[in-house]
Amino acid sequence: STSTWSPKHQRMSRSKAEREALSRVRALAQSITESEENANDLVDLLEYLHAETVEVLIAAIGEVTEVCCHIVTENYDWLRAVRSRRSQLQSPSDVAEKSSDIIVQYRDWMRKNYAACLERLLQLLYHESSEVQEFSLCSLLKLVEAEGSAHCSTHNTYAFPNALFHRVVGCLLDNDTDQKHLIDRFQDYLEFDDVRFYWLKNIASAVLVKVDNVTRQVRIGSSFVENVYSALEKVQMPTPEEEIGRFLAGDPPSSDDQEGMELEGAEGESGEEGLAEGEEELGPPKSKKKKKKSEVKALSVRLLHKHRKHFSDAWLAFLRLPLSSTVYKKVLVSLHAAVMPHLLSPQLLIDFLIGAYDAGGVISLLALNGLFILIHEYHLDYPAFYTKLYTLLEPSIFHVKYMQRFFCLMDIFLSSTHLPLYLVAAFAKKIARLALTAPPNDIKVECDPFSMTETDPAKCGALESCLWELKTLRSHYSPAVSSLVKRLLDSVREERREEALEKYLDIDHQQMFEDESTEVRSKESVPMNFTEPTGLWTPEELEDFSTMPCT
Repeated sequence: STSTWSPKHQRMSRSKAEREALSRVRALAQSITESEENANDLVDLLEYLHAETVEVLIAAIGEVTEVCCHIVTENYDWLRAVRSRRSQLQSPSDVAEKSSDIIVQYRDWMRKNYAACLERLLQLLYHESSEVQEFSLCSLLKLVEAEGSAHCSTHNTYAFPNALFHRVVGCLLDNDTDQKHLIDRFQDYLEFDDVRFYWLKNIASAVLVKVDNVTRQVRIGSSFVENVYSALEKVQMPTPEEEIGRFLAGDPPSSDDQEGMELEGAEGESGEEGLAEGEEELGPPKSKKKKKKSEVKALSVRLLHKHRKHFSDAWLAFLRLPLSSTVYKKVLVSLHAAVMPHLLSPQLLIDFLIGAYDAGGVISLLALNGLFILIHEYHLDYPAFYTKLYTLLEPSIFHVKYMQRFFCLMDIFLSSTHLPLYLVAAFAKKIARLALTAPPNDIKVECDPFSMTETDPAKCGALESCLWELKTLRSHYSPAVSSLVKRLLDSVREERREEALEKYLDIDHQQMFEDESTEVRSKESVPMNFTEPTGLWTPEELEDFSTMPCT
C-alpha cells in the first residue's frame, strides 16, 4: 500500500522542523558564549539569518545579537578594524599574541564574521515581514550600544560608534523604499541624547549629498523626501532648562564630573576609525599631559548648542530638496512652533518662507506663521508683505482649513499704528465686501468706486468709498451676525475698545445650530417670517385675485 502525504502531515512536519531549528539556534549560541573553542559554531549560527520562516529568523536574530554583543564586550580591542594607537595600554601577553599567525588569522576571521552579521542585519531591514524589520533594527541599535559601552569601559574614553549607526540611518532614509514604519519604531531611541545628536548629524550629511545630486540633475527617489521628513519631525529637541545626560552608547564625561577620563580636543571629536571604517572617537589628547579638571571642555554631545547646530543643518538642507505639495504643507504647518525655536539662525529661513508666501493659495496662507515670527522677532523687512496679504483675501478664504489661523494673524498684522490710512481702509473695505458673498442683497454696487479686482491696496479706491456693507449685514438672516454688526457699529459711535477676535473664530455652523436650538424662547419671540403677517393675504394679493379672469 502507498501512503498519502496530506497537508496536515506537511504542517506537522514543518512545525517539527521549526522546533528543531529553534533548539539548534539556542544550542549554537550557548556553545559560542561558553568557550572560544566553539567559535566555529558562529558560521552555522549565521546561516540561520537566512531562514525562510519568520519565527526561526527572529529567534536567530536575537541569538546572533546576544553572541555579537558578547564578542564585542570580551574582545573589543582586537576586534577593531584599525588597531588603537594606545598600544601602551596592552599587556605584554597581548603583544606576544600578535606575533602568532594563528591568532592573527583567528581575529581576522572573527572580524569578517562580525561584519557579515552586520551586513545581514542591515539587509533584513528590507525584509517582507515588518516584524523582522523592527527586530533587526532593535538588534542593530543594541550592537551600537555594545560597541560604545565596550570602548568606554576598555579605554576609559567616549566614542560613539557612528560607522555602524551611519549605515542604519542610511537604510532608514532609503531612496526608493518607504521606511516610515521603521522610523516610527526608531523614535523610542531618540530619547537618548547621543542617538539624537548623531541622528541629526547623519541626516544632514545624507541630505546634502541629495542636494548636490539635484544640482547635477540626478534623480531623487520618491520615498527619500518622505523618509527624511518623517525622521526630522520625530525629533524632540531639549530645552535650555533640560539637562543633557541620557546616553545609549556609554557615558561621555562633562567638564564637571570626570577624573581619570581624558578628552580629546575642545570639540571632543577626533574622527578615529573603530570597528568599522568611519567611527568617530572622542578620546584622549595626543599630548601626554592631562588637563586640569577646570580646563577640560565638555564633549559636543553634551552641549545644547551643538545639538541645535546639527538640527539646523539637517532642516536647512532638507528645505533645499524638491518637496511635494503634501510635504510642503506639513512643513509650513509645524515650522513656526516645532522648528524655528531650535534653529541657531531662524533668519536663514527667509528665502524659503518668502518663496512659500509668493506661491499663492493655501501655501501662502501657511507661510504667514513663520513670516510673522521673522517680522516680529527678527525685524524682517519685506515691503510687499501687505500687498500679498491683501491678495489672499478671496471668497475661498472662508472655506479653507486654516481660516481661523489666517484671521488671527491678519488681526495682529493690521493692529500696527504705523500703517497708512489707505491700507487699513483697503483691508476693511475688502473684508466687508467679502462678508456679503453668502447672503443675498438688493444693493447695487456698480457705482461704488472700490474695485474688488485690484490687487494693490493703494489703488483699490477704498478711501473714496464707504462701508455700506455693514448696513447690509445689519439685516443678515442670522441673528448672531446682525447682533455682532450692531455691536460693532455701536462701539464705533461710542469709541469703545474693540472686541477680541479669537472668541468668534472657533464658531462654526454646528455650534450656531446648537446655540439656536437649545436657547429657550417664548412662543411669541420665535420668528416665523421676515415680516409679521396681518392676515391670510395681503391687500395687494387680494387685488390680484380680483383681476384674475374666470375660467
